Amino acid sequence: MHGDPIPEGNGHLEASAARPMHHYTPGSKLVVRRVEDAGADFFRRLQALEITLGKSYELLSISAFDGSLEVVSSGADGVQPGPPFFLSRTMSSNIYVEEL
Repeated sequence: MHGDPIPEGNGHLEASAARPMHHYTPGSKLVVRRVEDAGADFFRRLQALEITLGKSYELLSISAFDGSLEVVSSGADGVQPGPPFFLSRTMSSNIYVEEL
């Protein structure tokens, strides 16, 4: 996975609270901690959506029809948030986040 923690010199590995994005509920404010390696198309889509490690998002809604998530990037330090966009259930299951 990209963003996996690196063990300390003594081999200790701190546990991560990150879970797949689709595990959260609308209104949750989330930060991307790591992503599963789901192939080149997946990474191209992440890049097109400007989804990067450490970036924050708000989960706006979850489709009852197909489980897709509507999210918006959180504006940081006076930066306006971007427009909302949708992630498929498959994409969101490969993006691991922590709640802020």
